[in-house]
Amino acid sequence: MEEQKQKPFSAKRWHEDASPDQIFGRIKSKKRLEKNKREMEKFLRIQKKLFEERERLAKQQDKQN
Repeated sequence: MEEQKQKPFSAKRWHEDASPDQIFGRIKSKKRLEKNKREMEKFLRIQKKLFEERERLAKQQDKQN
């Protein structure tokens, strides 16, 4: 009985062997990652604005005192 040699991993071959569900799953997870990235960027922009506003108010209060 001959031992079957295992071929090295090939992304292209994996893609060809993948079922439509696997491919769709990868596309969905990629879209989810993109959405999460956009949400995080939006959150960070808001945080930055809040931080700048707090700094501005602190400076304004220092001037009043």
